[in-house]
Amino acid sequence: MNPFKRSPAVFARTTQLSLIFVLFVQLLVPVIAYGSQADTWTHNTVMPLVVMTLAGLPAAALGIVTLLLMPQLNIHPQRDVRPYFRLGVLASIAYALAGIGVYAMPGAGGTANWENQHGWHWMGLLSAYAGAVILSWGFLPWVRGRWVWVALVTVFVYVFTDRELGWVILIIPALGVGCGLFSQWTIDVVKDLDRARDTEATLRISQERLRIAQQLHDSLGQNLAAISLKAQLARAFAAQQDPRLDGELETLQEIVARSVDDMRQVVQGYRTLDVATELAHARGLLQDMGVAVHVQGAPEDIPVAHQDIVGWFVREATTNIVRHSQASRADFKFTPVSVLVVNDGATGPVGKWGGLDSLRRRHEITGGTLTARTPEKGRFEVEMALAEGQG
Repeated sequence: MNPFKRSPAVFARTTQLSLIFVLFVQLLVPVIAYGSQADTWTHNTVMPLVVMTLAGLPAAALGIVTLLLMPQLNIHPQRDVRPYFRLGVLASIAYALAGIGVYAMPGAGGTANWENQHGWHWMGLLSAYAGAVILSWGFLPWVRGRWVWVALVTVFVYVFTDRELGWVILIIPALGVGCGLFSQWTIDVVKDLDRARDTEATLRISQERLRIAQQLHDSLGQNLAAISLKAQLARAFAAQQDPRLDGELETLQEIVARSVDDMRQVVQGYRTLDVATELAHARGLLQDMGVAVHVQGAPEDIPVAHQDIVGWFVREATTNIVRHSQASRADFKFTPVSVLVVNDGATGPVGKWGGLDSLRRRHEITGGTLTARTPEKGRFEVEMALAEGQG
C-alpha cells in the first residue's frame, strides 16, 4: 500500500482508538469507585455491580461502534452509522435513566449509604454517571445543538442524583463533546492535506504531460517542416539527376536524427535550447526556402537565464514563417531585453497563435510578455519581451 495513502487512515484510526480508550477509562471509574466503597464482597455487593454493568454494555458497545464508523472520524467511507447511532443514543439515555431510577428507589434514606442500601444506590448513582459519559463521548459531538443537549444531560443527572456526583458530572460530558469535536477537526485537517497532496500529484502529472506536449510540438514542428522541404528538394534533384541529391539526403538524415534526439530529450526532461544554435538552424531552413535572413544584434546578447525560452521562441517563430507565410525576407533582432522576429509574407491579420500561445503562457509565468501584430499589410511581427532582473 502506498504509505502516503496509508498515513491519513492510520491517523484517523489512532484518533478513534484514543477516544475509545478515554471512554473505556471513564467507564472504569464507576467500577473502581464502587469497589472502593465495599469492605467485603458478598452477594449483596457483587449483584448490583454485575447487573448494572451488564445493563450498560449495549450502550458502551454501540458507542464504540459509532466512533469507529462515524464519517467525521474516517478518511474513507464506512458502513452506514445511523442505525447504530440511533440505538446507541436510546441505550445511553435508558442506561442513565435506569441508574437514576435505581438510585431513587424507596428506602434510599436520603443519601447513598453503603451499609443501608447494600450497594444498589451507589451503583445506580455511578450508572447514571456512566450513561451520561457514554452519551456525551460517543454520540453528542455529532448531533445538532450538541451543547444544549450537554447542558440538559448534565443538569438532569446532577439534579436527580442529589448533586452527589459533584463537579465531575459538570465537567466530563462537556469535555467529551469538546474532545470529539477537536478530533473531528484534526481529521478534517488531515483530509484536506491528503486531498491537497493528491491534487498536487495530479497537477504535477498534468504539467509534465503539458510540458512534453508543448515541447514535442515546438521541437518536431520545425524539424518536420524541414524534412518536408528537404524531401521535396530531394525529389526534384532526383528527377533531374542533380548531383546535389546526395547532399540533400545527407541533410535530411541529419534532421531525422536530430528529431529523434530532440524527442528523447523532451521525454527525459533534459531538453534545453541554445539561441545561437536555433538561429543557425532557422537561417539554414529559411534560406533553403528562398527567404533572405537578416540578423541584428547577437544571440550572445540574450542573458543566460533566458537562453532556453528565447531558443524555443526562435524555433516556433521560424516554424510559423515556414508553415503560414509567403515571406521573402525574415528579420531577427536581438537585444538584452527583447527579441523581435519580422517577416514580409503575412497572409492576413493575426489569427490563432498555435504553438506561440503555449509559449506565451509559459513566458508570462516568469513575468515576460509575448505579442504578435501586423502593423501593415503583409508584415507580421512577433516580439518577446524578457522579464527584468533575471539576467
